[in-house]
Amino acid sequence: MAGCSVGWTALSLAWSSSIPQTVDEIQRTLVYVAGAAAFLLVARRGLAVTLLGAVLGGLTGVCACALATRPFPNELSADVFGGYRLTRRARRR
Repeated sequence: MAGCSVGWTALSLAWSSSIPQTVDEIQRTLVYVAGAAAFLLVARRGLAVTLLGAVLGGLTGVCACALATRPFPNELSADVFGGYRLTRRARRR
């Protein structure tokens, strides 16, 4: 399935308006595939449950922190330069 994602991203070069950006996306997708392959190669059956639990815990923490910045943007935001980005209209290019 991950290989299909890489193939589809590579195929999008045919209709892409930005070739360099598409190549960056292909490389990013390849990193995801390599990470999944490394996980499958390293994880043993008993260790897989522990690793998946650790990944789930880490993802839960990141998501909780990201969601907590929405109701409390001034207290929890780590972006000291940009501020809360949804308070102003986006500039059109």
